Amino acid sequence: MKKKIRKFIEKTDNGLRRKCDGLSPERRRNIVVGSLIVFAIMAIYMAIGSILFPENRNRIPDVEHIKKLDLPKLQNESINPLKFNEDDDE
Repeated sequence: MKKKIRKFIEKTDNGLRRKCDGLSPERRRNIVVGSLIVFAIMAIYMAIGSILFPENRNRIPDVEHIKKLDLPKLQNESINPLKFNEDDDE
């Protein structure tokens, strides 16, 4: 399993390197700076949201318990799914 994961990571890494090698250094820098800005904005938003709205931090979702099902009653209450003749002793 670890070999498959390692092979997948190497394949993905090589594909990403091939795509990045085709870019000019200026274009590559713009992509890195753009990604940095997007992730920085997301981090700031999450930090401000946790400071300004602390009630959302500790909110626990309501638990809904499973209700009993109304299943039809069988004539034979046996858990054995096989049907034997009435003459059988089994």
